Amino acid sequence: MRKTILFLFLILSLVQIYGQERSQQNDSRVYLPLIEKQYVEDKIATDAKTPLYEFAILTDVDYTTTNSGTWTELPNGDRVWKLRFTSDNAKNIHFWIRNFFIPKGALLYAYPEGHRQEADIYDSLQNNNPSYFGIWPISGGDVWLEYYEPGNIKGLGRFELFKAGLGYQNVATKSTNDILSLSCNFDVECFMDGIENIKNHCKKSVTMILGGTDEGAFLASGALINNTLNDGTPYILSANHAWVDTAMYTFRFNWINPNPDCPSSGWGDQSINENQTVSGATLRARRAQTDFLLMEINTDLPEEWNLVWSGWDRSGIPSLFTFGIHHPAGDIMKICRDFDSPEILDEDNGDIKWLINNWEIGTTEGGSSGSPLYTDQGEIIGQLWAGASACNGSNPNGALDVYGRFDVSWNAGITPDTRLKEWLDPADTGQLSVGFYPPLPTYSLDGEIRFIDQGTSICGDGIESVIRIVNNGSSVISQAVIQYSINDNTPQNIYWEGNLSENEAEVLYLPNILGDNGNNSFVVNLLSINGVSDENQENDILEANFVKRIVPDNQIVLEILTDNFGEDISWQLTNENGAVLYSGDSYDDNQLYTQDMTLPNGCYLFSISDSYGDGLCCTQGNGYYSLTYNGILLQGGGDMGSGESINFKVEGELSIDKNSIENVKIYPNPSKGIYNIQLIDEGKEYILYNQLGQTLKVGSLNSKENILDISFLPTGIYKLWVGDISGDYTKFTLLKE
Repeated sequence: MRKTILFLFLILSLVQIYGQERSQQNDSRVYLPLIEKQYVEDKIATDAKTPLYEFAILTDVDYTTTNSGTWTELPNGDRVWKLRFTSDNAKNIHFWIRNFFIPKGALLYAYPEGHRQEADIYDSLQNNNPSYFGIWPISGGDVWLEYYEPGNIKGLGRFELFKAGLGYQNVATKSTNDILSLSCNFDVECFMDGIENIKNHCKKSVTMILGGTDEGAFLASGALINNTLNDGTPYILSANHAWVDTAMYTFRFNWINPNPDCPSSGWGDQSINENQTVSGATLRARRAQTDFLLMEINTDLPEEWNLVWSGWDRSGIPSLFTFGIHHPAGDIMKICRDFDSPEILDEDNGDIKWLINNWEIGTTEGGSSGSPLYTDQGEIIGQLWAGASACNGSNPNGALDVYGRFDVSWNAGITPDTRLKEWLDPADTGQLSVGFYPPLPTYSLDGEIRFIDQGTSICGDGIESVIRIVNNGSSVISQAVIQYSINDNTPQNIYWEGNLSENEAEVLYLPNILGDNGNNSFVVNLLSINGVSDENQENDILEANFVKRIVPDNQIVLEILTDNFGEDISWQLTNENGAVLYSGDSYDDNQLYTQDMTLPNGCYLFSISDSYGDGLCCTQGNGYYSLTYNGILLQGGGDMGSGESINFKVEGELSIDKNSIENVKIYPNPSKGIYNIQLIDEGKEYILYNQLGQTLKVGSLNSKENILDISFLPTGIYKLWVGDISGDYTKFTLLKE
């Protein structure tokens, strides 16, 4: 998208970008050029709001199943070809392939090292004319390609890898859990009042587009668009400024987070489980003056993908309000909404743009280029061209966006290859608008339930969910029966009464339910609405899994072995009030660190992060971390991307809630720093230590009622030794919040 801040691309020599190529050292893997870390930092620092989301450097390669890799013959006559690729510092790797053909029954896998279960799997659906194919980015800088070929079609498959994309920016993959776009973006799966059912149909049209230029690989957005024949011709509408060789485009559909992070909820696991990609398209029409690009995908789209071709409106009459659906910054699908009518922007070159003065919900970014602008009825009236919208913290910044007008693009061009008319109205019907293909299903009674907050506590010992009941049907919902259960326990019912019109919703708070130690499964089911079964039961069940971790020990040990970039690693442990009790950062490279932690009984959150996003393993060394108690692993590993976290509850022998012995009582504990020390016999001495064993304070307790003030010390855990002249001391643990 052409934003008001221009994109500054650094033209550097190959040595500046790639550094020195590593020797193969008798290793059968392919060592792709490395990306110098300083280059990446400089490049990202200069990227503002770019015309397109450029995320990878392209390098020429030449690898086939005959000149590289290893074939393995299986006992049944089938065979497998494998080849491993490594690029130091790469956040992801993808490939462009030519002369591509996979026979029916053969499969091509692409996955990160050690994560074959997360592979993207490609089959004969990817075959197209002229035989180009793009493998979607694979997370990390250490990846595998694996080709499986049944014995009865041996030798029929072929492909030639001719370009590799080395990612210096993250994009959403199965193996990443990063939030990539700005904080005010709004997940398309989150509830949108008034247009919920229309929005849910429109999202099935939207695609993320992977393309490449001489400078590198980029991402843009677009949408399947219907024609007056309603015949499912796979036309894609996008932006002309994203135009390159359309034969080398790759399209990804339904790239949606099923467990979104919605407003009022910090919950979202970014899990993505769809691999709905096709490659190759034919240019049908484009026009710079209204910045539209229309192309036709070169292969049929499977029915099981449940895609939708969006309708359109070429009347030029402003809609009551608008919304857009897009993929910003390589992220999963988002939505933005303007509650006002769009304005026609009057410029010297004509009234060719829709003006969105500001978004009330969400924003757009680089990568949103070409995404559709929808009316209040879900009809396309334009595609994203330019703008200055962004985020101001968690809110939109109030700046404008502009879209190329669909009604102007319709017939403003001189020839069919510069206008939309002949392609989207091939029978010359003269229709001003066309609806969805297939049409939006309509139901009289269609209730839906969805999580607002899964409700797992910091202890992880139970679940207290917040859900939303939504009316997607045309009839008012006045009552509903909602059932919930955990594991194999007896289900419980909730009886709800209210008044929900179409596209309205209400929030429900479910009771707190305690789980068992270990894995737990929680299920919520919409049993009935208005006393009868729901006409559409596809959205009536919610499931959530959580792990309850009870640690029967107050001593926790963290061990970290850093990789080649120890300074990237940081961690912290917080209690249920959010107070940081332990933390660490600024580590040396390839060093082993151990942190002993004494924790009072209570609930904790441990988080570890990698600022670069490549984890402790495995592209930059074989580092790891482990969190243990009494030699038992709570959590650990090294292939963690940008980071991960774990909740647990300590129930050891030590209890600081009372902290009492025969002759000494200390309260309150935890405290903000002021502790009452109550003695039966005065005349005691005390010593206060920190977790490193350093003496912080020494004093006497000369009365039966004493006050210890450590409010000047930072939040954390301290050791207090109380004793007498005989040298008989007793140790207490103080928690300062």
